[in-house]
Amino acid sequence: MATTKFDVLNRFTGEVQFTAEIECAPDALPSVKLGLAVKWAVKAGANLAGAYLADAYLAGANLARANLAGAYLARANLAGAYLADAYLAGANLAGAKIRDGLTLTRAPMFIGPIGRENGTLIAYATNDGLRLQRGCFFGTVDEFNAASEQTHGLRTPVWTTYRAALAMIAAWDAQHWATVKAAA
Repeated sequence: MATTKFDVLNRFTGEVQFTAEIECAPDALPSVKLGLAVKWAVKAGANLAGAYLADAYLAGANLARANLAGAYLARANLAGAYLADAYLAGANLAGAKIRDGLTLTRAPMFIGPIGRENGTLIAYATNDGLRLQRGCFFGTVDEFNAASEQTHGLRTPVWTTYRAALAMIAAWDAQHWATVKAAA
């Protein structure tokens, strides 16, 4: 594999935001090159805010604490990507692939710190309904409820906090669909 330079553009200005030095085959897909450039940028501490990252292959990437505010990540493959504490305000994640054939229909909701370990609860609106992620758990709201009750018991402080978070997630989801229906 050869080392090559790859330019990442700003989604608003079209200008080069940063140039990454990546190792890949010369005929690698642009989505693979872009994914490698983003991983390089995170390690180098480059600013990804506002970057045009559509279709980037970021499966398994560690994007923790990355500033992706306003980044355009539509249709990006984020399956297994680690996004804890990543700043995603205004990022376009519509159509981003997260796992098991699931794609995002809008930006996820982050709630935290929450739980015994003060982690982050992430709500994903997907093509197959809501999915929740907390630590190594990933599943539906019903599956989360069952796992939470089994792990923390009923009516404990952690259980109560998760119930409040789930109510907020339900309201967030309902508000979105009310807005979609009103616009139709």
